[in-house]
Amino acid sequence: MAQEIAIPYRDGNLWGICNETGKILIEPKFDKLEFDGSSIYDKHDLLISYKNGLKGLLVNGKEILAPNYNFVYASDGFITTSSNENGNTDDVISFDGVSIFKKPIAYIISSGRIVGNYNLYHVIHHDLSESLLVFDNKSKKMIQTLYENYYSISKNGRQTYPENYTFMLKKAKNDDLSSETWDFSKFPFKKTTYNNSVDDEKYYVEQFVRKAKKNRSENYSGGSGNSYGTGYSSGSEEVVEEVGIREGRYDDVVISEPNNSNSERIKAKTISYNYTIKKDKIVLQKTINNVNEKPVVEEIQTNFNPKTSQLKSYYHSKKEDETTINFSNYLIYKNKNKSAIIFPESDQNVIYFDSITPIIREIQDASFKNKEIIFVVGNKNKNGILKFGLYSNVRNLVSKVIYDEIKQTVLPSYNQISIFQTKINNKFGFIQADGKTIVMPKYDELKELNSTKYNYEKMIQTKVENQYGLLFSNNNSIIFIEAFSPYQIQDVIKSYPEQSSQILPEQKVMAKRIALLKLKDNAGKFVGYAATNGQLFFKN
Repeated sequence: MAQEIAIPYRDGNLWGICNETGKILIEPKFDKLEFDGSSIYDKHDLLISYKNGLKGLLVNGKEILAPNYNFVYASDGFITTSSNENGNTDDVISFDGVSIFKKPIAYIISSGRIVGNYNLYHVIHHDLSESLLVFDNKSKKMIQTLYENYYSISKNGRQTYPENYTFMLKKAKNDDLSSETWDFSKFPFKKTTYNNSVDDEKYYVEQFVRKAKKNRSENYSGGSGNSYGTGYSSGSEEVVEEVGIREGRYDDVVISEPNNSNSERIKAKTISYNYTIKKDKIVLQKTINNVNEKPVVEEIQTNFNPKTSQLKSYYHSKKEDETTINFSNYLIYKNKNKSAIIFPESDQNVIYFDSITPIIREIQDASFKNKEIIFVVGNKNKNGILKFGLYSNVRNLVSKVIYDEIKQTVLPSYNQISIFQTKINNKFGFIQADGKTIVMPKYDELKELNSTKYNYEKMIQTKVENQYGLLFSNNNSIIFIEAFSPYQIQDVIKSYPEQSSQILPEQKVMAKRIALLKLKDNAGKFVGYAATNGQLFFKN
């Protein structure tokens, strides 16, 4: 059966869990539910629950721990907790709700990996005695007790070999301080006669000097030439020979080409078209380049006057069979009160406009062979009012010249499609740079938002008749959510739930994903979540 998506659900001042259709999975009973992590790095399969100032944990919508703890932290497939029970109680609990300790622990002094898959736990019991325990990360069980209920245990800070650990011990309060060394190279772990004596300063100095000499010889070896000078082995020897000044001469470096490279290069041909100004005239310069031949340059005269033209930087390249065709520079040509955009690849059909906005947006198709350049152009209507549309160097007009205003939005371009904001009679809408209408102007207000979840990525909130909607980018596309709610948009979680690396693979749920909106009231207070189809996950 498909796994239900667990979403925090609010009823009044209490929080519970519902699924994506709004069906209640856990009745609202918590004071607060909070995603584990920070606002940017939240992982939504882990939820910290709050009740009366204490914390619990929900995993994939299931309550693993009731809110009875002062501290809850999930890591490596386990939950570390702390509570005020019996003064203080620390614990490490599996996601099944089972403690790894056989009896309650007052405080975990330290924990960490020793060798392989084994972790070492140094703990204090409620009677203030100490124990040293070995945990196996594979079986998820405590597999060996090195010391139990000792008065004092401490690790010798000097360790020569990672498999040997020396501990300073007092079994009872009045016992003399002793030391024992354990060999962790093989399970079950056993004590060894080898002793990292704290008094043997001479031994440690010798070890230090020996390592220092070894590192120097590896890093600065100048003997056989087989050293990389890094101190690290690649697993195989290699002779590196410098090419440069040697015995007063330069060594030439010859790079051989594949056997068929010459024949391919002979076929290669490049034709370049470039608008340029020569002797107070605008010419279209055509240059033909064949490999191993002198370039052929042809200048095509034009009727464009340099005094009434603007030469703009531009580059476009396409390939036809074995020939690469390059185009550079375009003209904005003025004739009386009209202007035209003229590209070197298509200067035959000249269309004049009353206004041309010198902002270029590019559209590239999936094949990366055809590139369009988009301009905002304007013409005056019969009443003399300037109206705007979009113009393409490939398809001419791509939208009707009907808008009071067109300007580029803050939304990023995906699939090389930019989004433009349109305006008619103080109402706002959106079109794509390819001319496709997203929505005709009908919104009373547009507002740019910064996403705190996705590195301050931009979104656009729409408003019409006190209802709010949203435009945002997701998975290489633009998502449009029609105005549906009286609550403003605080942020959007594009892919919910995001799964935490803290949960073990067998406990992860590969659920479907949805986009989830965070909503706020007019005072800016967070009120709850909503789906992009308008489903609200809160009431009251």
